[in-house]
Amino acid sequence: MKISNRFILLLFALFVGITNLLSAQNAYAQKSLTASTDEEIIISFYKTGNSIPNFSRWIKNTAPYIHTPWAIREKIHEEELYRLQLAYQTYNPKKDHLIVKTKVHVEPIEISPTKSDTDKTYKITSKFANAPNALYFPYQYLDERIVIMPYHLEDNMNTEIEKADFDFIDQKTDSTDKVTAIFRMQPHSADLTRPHKIDGLEQWVLMTKIISIEYWAEGGELLWENTVPWYDSKNTTDIKNLYKDRPEDSKFKKGRVKPVGPLK
Repeated sequence: MKISNRFILLLFALFVGITNLLSAQNAYAQKSLTASTDEEIIISFYKTGNSIPNFSRWIKNTAPYIHTPWAIREKIHEEELYRLQLAYQTYNPKKDHLIVKTKVHVEPIEISPTKSDTDKTYKITSKFANAPNALYFPYQYLDERIVIMPYHLEDNMNTEIEKADFDFIDQKTDSTDKVTAIFRMQPHSADLTRPHKIDGLEQWVLMTKIISIEYWAEGGELLWENTVPWYDSKNTTDIKNLYKDRPEDSKFKKGRVKPVGPLK
């Protein structure tokens, strides 16, 4: 059967359109996931530690309040107090995850203990672009410094991957590229007994469990995703909806972020 050039062009245009649509959806998913703010982090710290912060002190030390004429400061104070109290009351550490976005360098590594291809293993390593050896995420709200300290952060930034993952990441990146890393975390415990001296600064510590890690290329393409077994990210849900029967080598596999397990 003869296939016309017009039909071939139509198929090609349809393929390009679908590809562009998926790329646009990926880019939107990356940009639409908003990172947690300093205010959200400090509210999470106090709520996780079952302590109510001094909201009035916060308000009176902010620029909007300080620069407001005396005649309407009380109104500003009341409005801000209501907003902060509502944010604190409605925040649920078990359900409201913390989102951190940062730049990292990723490198897929092939390990060959012998000459046999069957013995090869693969891993991905990543380092923060601005602080390669950091094991925490620092935040500051007014005069209070908080660090998010995830359990097993170093392990999850140096972890085994499948060969399909290795091939895909190796094709899309090199070691000099900066990619966007998105960490989704669940607050676990907050130490309100005292701040700890970390890198020469007095800082309060919020311990978290990593739920998922995503690496996104600059063009908005998802390079790799790593999740705990019980969590379905939007990316994984979308893939499941598109491909009900995923191939065995699909890069959207579950359970590669190490669960922390019972903690005391």
